[in-house]
Amino acid sequence: MDRKFQLIIISLLLLSLVAGGWGWIRSINLEREIAGYSELQRLLQEMNQEQSGSEDFYFLESQDEEISNENRERVGVTIAQVFSGELAETISYDGNIQPSQTLTVFPKVMGEAKEIFVEEGDYVEKGDLLLRLDTREIDKNIEQAEATVEAARMQVELAEEGVRFEEEQQIKENIKQAETSLEQLEKTYNRMKRLYEEGIISTQEYEQVATEKEVASSQLASARLSLAMAQTGAREKELEAARAELRSAEIQLELARMRKDDAELFAPQPGTVMQRNVEVGELVTEAQPPFVLIRMDPIRISFFTSERNLPKIERGQKAEVKLRAYPGETFYGEVTRVAPAADPDTRLFPVEIEIPNPDHSIRPGMYADIDVIVQKGEQGVWVPKEAIREENDTIIVYTATGGTAELREIVTGPERNGEIFIKSGLPPQENVIIDAKDDLFPGASIQIEEER
Repeated sequence: MDRKFQLIIISLLLLSLVAGGWGWIRSINLEREIAGYSELQRLLQEMNQEQSGSEDFYFLESQDEEISNENRERVGVTIAQVFSGELAETISYDGNIQPSQTLTVFPKVMGEAKEIFVEEGDYVEKGDLLLRLDTREIDKNIEQAEATVEAARMQVELAEEGVRFEEEQQIKENIKQAETSLEQLEKTYNRMKRLYEEGIISTQEYEQVATEKEVASSQLASARLSLAMAQTGAREKELEAARAELRSAEIQLELARMRKDDAELFAPQPGTVMQRNVEVGELVTEAQPPFVLIRMDPIRISFFTSERNLPKIERGQKAEVKLRAYPGETFYGEVTRVAPAADPDTRLFPVEIEIPNPDHSIRPGMYADIDVIVQKGEQGVWVPKEAIREENDTIIVYTATGGTAELREIVTGPERNGEIFIKSGLPPQENVIIDAKDDLFPGASIQIEEER
């Protein structure tokens, strides 16, 4: 048993020696092959240098390098555009956006809302129809005024021509009817007057009855004058009185027609409907305006400045405004008002800035960060803080130029609102890289994935 075990051990040792010897021989051959390949590479390079007229080997090497560049993965980047500016002295504030004008709109007459033509948020031009009131009562007043005019016109004709017996009788009948009508209206008027004084009925209802009583009284006077002229013949003064009565009736008719025109409410100027305080069927009164219009172009920003900074703030100064609703955007305005006196509660001075807002994207109530430029300074460009890098004690940025990253050494200034002023090294209107998904180096292939 021991002998068999010894034979097995001896066999394994022999196999190991054979395998080791084969591996050593193979390694020697491999070293010779590598040495031969290196020698071949050296000879090829020497031939390439000596044979300047032949481009074959150079072409192969360039082609391999070109294929390598094409296969290189592009770096995804986020860019932001550089804008020119100046290193000016500014004072920072925060403020609230307000409309540049607010207008409450009332109709000239009171009445029930029949039709409404706008909603909150609608933009209207000057002269656009907003509201129409119910005009049934006004229409009756117009009919009554037209009748009064016709009666007065007949009196003038009678005074000028005289009347027949039948016409005289008709005039007497008209007087009776007018007296009866006036008597009833006086009773109604006295009752409505008490109710109005007690606050039970509206001003409109009281005025309506008073107008009807005055018209009836005028009709009765006109009828009596007609009878007098028919019986005695019209004298010159009586004829003048009849003509005056006709003119008065015509004026009342004009007023009634004007009231009907006033039952339609039109926009007095361009603006946006901020509030609509009426519904169809509601009574439009003097207590609350049916509409509130605001002007949003330009838009206004109000803020307060201290007594120390007040001498630096003047009308006409430029201001840069940033809104939380539009991150990354800058709006430009101008100081339009500096209050002559401080607010008595805060001891601060109100200031207003106006900003063009043609698309109405800036809305009242938004919060604004304001930089008022109180003194101009050095010209340069502003870039986002994220674009600034430091390599080997040198401040740089990478720009996106023709699909590659280009390194630019820069000289920086102060920071303001997340942006850094670049004094030199970077022209305006460049696109700087503010974020990359991989390391950047000059000439790196890039893929623009986002613009800010």
